[in-house]
Amino acid sequence: MNYNWRDIKRRAARLGIPFAGRAPYPVDPDLLALRVGTLAAVEGWCLEYSKATFRSWFLERKASGLPEHVATILAALGRPAGEIIARATTPEIAAQLEAETESARQLGVFGSPTFAVGTELFWGDDRLEDALAYASSAA
Repeated sequence: MNYNWRDIKRRAARLGIPFAGRAPYPVDPDLLALRVGTLAAVEGWCLEYSKATFRSWFLERKASGLPEHVATILAALGRPAGEIIARATTPEIAAQLEAETESARQLGVFGSPTFAVGTELFWGDDRLEDALAYASSAA
């Protein structure tokens, strides 16, 4: 296990979060999970979708972008999987995803999680407190 995964394992243990080891890759070869996430963000259910997707990926070890895994996640959330997948693969959602990705590039985002306060970036989950402090001082 390389440093990154060992570090994730240590952080998970410290935070009391289950960890099942290295997650499967490739995870989203056709960007389906990201497209569904974009649609979910537009419609206001992105948080529940994201949590379920990452739980499936990291704990159940299912690559999040495979159509059968996306459908299972959507069904578990009580969402019409076929309808959502069809809407998520429209040119409009593809354009929205590209626009959001370009916005992140313009800010200089290079990894996840990144917290942005205006144009100031804080990278890594261990920087959340720094981002909040910066946001408070900037206000």
